[in-house]
Amino acid sequence: MKTAIRKQMVSIHEAVILNIYDLNWINGYTNTFGFGIYHTGVEVYGVEYCFGGHRWESSGIFEVPPRNEGVLGANVRLRQSIRIGTTALSEQSVKELIHAMGTIFTGNRYHLIQNNCNHFSGAFTKLLCGVDIPAWVNRLARFISNAPFLQKCIPPDWLTPHDQRPGEQEGSENHTPGPQQ
Repeated sequence: MKTAIRKQMVSIHEAVILNIYDLNWINGYTNTFGFGIYHTGVEVYGVEYCFGGHRWESSGIFEVPPRNEGVLGANVRLRQSIRIGTTALSEQSVKELIHAMGTIFTGNRYHLIQNNCNHFSGAFTKLLCGVDIPAWVNRLARFISNAPFLQKCIPPDWLTPHDQRPGEQEGSENHTPGPQQ
């Protein structure tokens, strides 16, 4: 009985880790100018939570094994992992938080510049431990959002989840998505 009470009194301090991935196919060009396009996920309790786009109103948040670049795409490479802080939330509370965030970070609200995976990661780490992600991670999106004419240079199907193409069946995986992670 005393052990159970003692376990309840011990505060939880689970590490909150930001995993940052290079989207190599484009960072080879943008890093020259001091910018990079990065995908991020937040790792807590052995699960990495990410956000990506799709055309439905359901959650765009998904789980992957931590630092597993292979599940994120062929050209995605882990750049680095940064310990952002610790959380006092229990594992169950984190899952409840993710569920609640899924109503805000829906797949159809994804936008490469205005509401991307880095925006999700920053919002999530702030809720978990009160600390935002490093500013450099989303620097390019902030720069482009302050210079809207640059947004017109980006193919529209990269910015938001695209609709089904003519002739494509519902649920078909025969399309080639843009970098919507």
